[in-house]
Amino acid sequence: MVTTPATPPAQSIDLVVTRYKEPVGWLNAYTGQPEWRVFLYNTGPRLPTGRLCRAASVSCTQVGNAGYEWHGYLRYLIDHYDALPSRTIFLQANPETVSPDITCLLNQTQRYLPVQPLSWVQQAKRKMPLFSECQSSFLGGCRVWVEPVTAGLRPMLHGDTPG
Repeated sequence: MVTTPATPPAQSIDLVVTRYKEPVGWLNAYTGQPEWRVFLYNTGPRLPTGRLCRAASVSCTQVGNAGYEWHGYLRYLIDHYDALPSRTIFLQANPETVSPDITCLLNQTQRYLPVQPLSWVQQAKRKMPLFSECQSSFLGGCRVWVEPVTAGLRPMLHGDTPG
């Protein structure tokens, strides 16, 4: 049975994370903060064990493994559409691969714009010529950069094979 943390206060933050098998112990740092709620959508074979899913401010939900991380994000939006908090942050379970300064960025929520990208660039791609010339922007001293994803780049970025 999945329980949803209480209705969000006016200035709350929902951290929505999709996971396959990645470790999620880093989320424990956000379970005790009164304005934060954590929603973990698990697409892997089983929910993580340990204290995370037992915390009052955490909801752990098993969802099908379809649509990359977007499946969990869409499930959250459908389930909470009528009661969204002031800020919602969508992350993969291992966010440091796409945002090496994620811990720094999660401590800068008061500086967020209405739509605030937190990605930089995936670790495996940082040395590619396309990305090596890109400049990162900063939010409170933390690197932020959004990768240029187009239909032509998608196979290269995600390891998909062209159809």
